[in-house]
Amino acid sequence: MFYLFVTALVVLYLYRQFVAFQKMQNTPAVTSEHVTEITSLEQFNQFIEKNPKVAVDFTATWCGPCRMIGPVFHKLAETTDGVAFASVDVDKVSDVAQKYRVRAMPTFVFIKNGAKVDELTGANKGGLESKLRSLAA
Repeated sequence: MFYLFVTALVVLYLYRQFVAFQKMQNTPAVTSEHVTEITSLEQFNQFIEKNPKVAVDFTATWCGPCRMIGPVFHKLAETTDGVAFASVDVDKVSDVAQKYRVRAMPTFVFIKNGAKVDELTGANKGGLESKLRSLAA
């Protein structure tokens, strides 16, 4: 009887995880007028040339942590002056991700005058805020 009870709990837990995963998959990507969605390497290079300070969010639609930190990145884009914000879907624009050797998502790259000055991997809100403050200074 005990094993049946434990098995039922495991099945319930797995079902809840599956439902949560399905909801996450159906959540639309975050968009904002303050963040430029990059669609090609050429567009990215022009964006970097045009803006002296850039924060780039390398993300993927299937990435759970990306979906958690994405709204934070977009909110910071609204409140941070002097920094241009861009988002790169690594599956759609893989050549930009390869250029910066992105190996995990989310990865944030910070660029000043065309050169990479810093990087942050993971959904770390405090770290993201800190690195943006440094870039904006």
